[in-house]
Amino acid sequence: MQTMNRAGGRPMSNAQLNRFERLLENGLYLSRWILAPIYLGLSIAALALGVKFFQELIHVALHILERSQLQSWRFPRFTY
Repeated sequence: MQTMNRAGGRPMSNAQLNRFERLLENGLYLSRWILAPIYLGLSIAALALGVKFFQELIHVALHILERSQLQSWRFPRFTY
């Protein structure tokens, strides 16, 4: 059984289709390694962001009840 290629030219045999399909599948399978360093970098960045978030959360939780000078400052009352 032969199928026509998309350009409408000469038909491709099953052997040619199988070879092309195998080549395409292998190419797609191997191309995933192009994205592997990007995913690794994103994972490391997300981990670092999570660590920093919890550091700041602990810092705020320990100092939430302290009042700084700026927070305890009151506006002066104006008398006319």
